[in-house]
Amino acid sequence: MDMVHKISLALLILAFFLFPWAEARISRGIVVYPTRLGCDYFIVSTPSGYALLQLWSLTVYKPKTGDEVVGEFETYGFREVINLTQEVTYRVWVEDYWLTASRAVERYLRKCPF
Repeated sequence: MDMVHKISLALLILAFFLFPWAEARISRGIVVYPTRLGCDYFIVSTPSGYALLQLWSLTVYKPKTGDEVVGEFETYGFREVINLTQEVTYRVWVEDYWLTASRAVERYLRKCPF
């Protein structure tokens, strides 16, 4: 893990302790639908439902099924998401959150038709 990712992770952990009211907005999740060729969207399973995210980072490390991620992906807008599995940080657009599994897949397929 390089220094930038270590600092990002340390700041995120520090935020849990300094700003406990913000803790509810920071979530942990698992990637259940990864990005694919021609589609920058992916789905994360969270304790509150499913989140549809669009990858905005230019990186060779794309989210993969089963990757554990942490970040503020339960509010709309641009967010930083840390992929704990690959030890990288992504910039994402939170398209939607608190979705059911079927609604998340429906929204994903609307954005990324086969």
